[in-house]
Amino acid sequence: MAWAIDLDDDKFSALSGLIGRDAGEGLDKSLAKSGMDSASWSSENDHVEPYTPVPIEYLFPDVPPVTYPTKWDLQILGGYNGAGGETQSQNPTANPGYGAFGFVLIAGPKEVVSSFSKRDGSHIELVDYPSITSSERQTTRLFCGYDGEDSNCDDVMEGGLEGTIVRMPDDYGPGSYVVAHSLKRSENQTLPGHLAKRMPASKTVMSLEFSYNFNLMKRADDKVYLRIDYSNMPGYWGKIVNAPGEKRKRSIHPRELSQRDLLDKRFFSPDSASWGEAFDDLSLTKYHTDFSEPAAEHIVNEELDCGDEAYLKIESDGECQTKAKFGFTMIGSLQPLSFEQAYGFIDLKFDLDTTVKVTGNSGMDTEYKTNPAHIVPNSDVIFSHPGIVNFKPSFDIQIGIKAKEASFSGDFTAHMRAGTDPALNSGWIRQTFPTSAGGTRGGVKAYSVSDSFEGHMKTDDGEVELSLIPAFKMNIAIGDQAVGITKRQNGDVQARQSVDSLLGYVFNIYSPSKLAWNAGGVNLMTDSSYYSLVNFGDDSIESWDSEETSGHRIGD
Repeated sequence: MAWAIDLDDDKFSALSGLIGRDAGEGLDKSLAKSGMDSASWSSENDHVEPYTPVPIEYLFPDVPPVTYPTKWDLQILGGYNGAGGETQSQNPTANPGYGAFGFVLIAGPKEVVSSFSKRDGSHIELVDYPSITSSERQTTRLFCGYDGEDSNCDDVMEGGLEGTIVRMPDDYGPGSYVVAHSLKRSENQTLPGHLAKRMPASKTVMSLEFSYNFNLMKRADDKVYLRIDYSNMPGYWGKIVNAPGEKRKRSIHPRELSQRDLLDKRFFSPDSASWGEAFDDLSLTKYHTDFSEPAAEHIVNEELDCGDEAYLKIESDGECQTKAKFGFTMIGSLQPLSFEQAYGFIDLKFDLDTTVKVTGNSGMDTEYKTNPAHIVPNSDVIFSHPGIVNFKPSFDIQIGIKAKEASFSGDFTAHMRAGTDPALNSGWIRQTFPTSAGGTRGGVKAYSVSDSFEGHMKTDDGEVELSLIPAFKMNIAIGDQAVGITKRQNGDVQARQSVDSLLGYVFNIYSPSKLAWNAGGVNLMTDSSYYSLVNFGDDSIESWDSEETSGHRIGD
């Protein structure tokens, strides 16, 4: 659903209906702090976007100056229909309060942040809407559609064009923001008829070169503010984004002051526990995203050239029902790139029900090896703005095998079932980031299966161990090279994969189940759930530095 500033009234009634609140409220509250009224603000600051989706002071503890242009990109990723509570590919309300969304807001000095969007009242007209399929530099044609004294076409040139962050028109490319590099007279001055009528005789068609490489943004003495929110939960927008921050601390025991004072610097709320409480409220709803995957895979299927007709075949068949809830908020600056506050949660529920069939007359000796059975991210809830941020949740079943000088023959089927424990935390695993604010909870249960083993197996020497590991991952990349190109609502296009991001983390929640056979027989084992956080970027978020990197038991 689109909104046009030139078709709305002076109270932004249409926009208010779209975002579910008074669109003028953010402006009014910000002006009240500065002692200005709407009329004087409009006359003195016509370059500043006259609204934000929520009051700007809700978004930053240190509120940007009211004269800073404020630009934002809101992507509606999916909604919820039916009684099941699972994510649908479309959100019919186009309202972030009723489904999954991704949100990026940038505020900075006028010479650093500009706009070609009609939402901001820009007089620039874009001629070409190219199909952008890579993160390399792009060119597009444009012209100034108004030559009056109050034309804003030259705003982008203030302080020099190169490195200016520009907000592009809606549906232009895979993200709202680009970095401008050069502007020159185009060799192609032809225009479609409807655009030729709009170009004043004094103007010419120009060629703009731009990219999504925010490492090349203009350097400025003043801070460029950045706010990122991402969630698949209805209510996250209203509970976390469109909500005022707390102004004072709760009562804290003296022995907790040192630790809490450190934590308080990382969160908008002066009491870090408030984040966990807000996330607890959100997780009470039934809504979730379904990441269920089949557990069918040929693990080993080969004839071994041993001169004695040796062979080995191992395959799995089944399914892992998986549901996930999550939300992340990051508050800081794009220049310099840093996050004063970064917080998130993942709730996971799964039920792995699979059979493993082993047929063999073989010897085996191998180090532990794993391979993913299926890696298919749920495209309904991937959030990407090239050059700034990429959130990609995914689920797969990693299958591993190891053997130590094993020699065996047999033909058997083992039935394995394990999942999150319904008696703990309503059947959900919870992990908050950082753990110091909310901790972990929940656990895993192995289910007794009547037909858990059928067939025969004789092991002469050694042992073979097979593992099936349901694993949910949240990949977060922040910075130019880490973010691929993803078309919003129109399917994926070619992505550029790289690990040269400025910031990059992988959150991993996993729960191993194992099948082992040796001379003593066949054993089925279910382990606990674990979480880990791995930094694969060049920089780090301070409050996440102390998190587990190798795996920590959930619930401890």
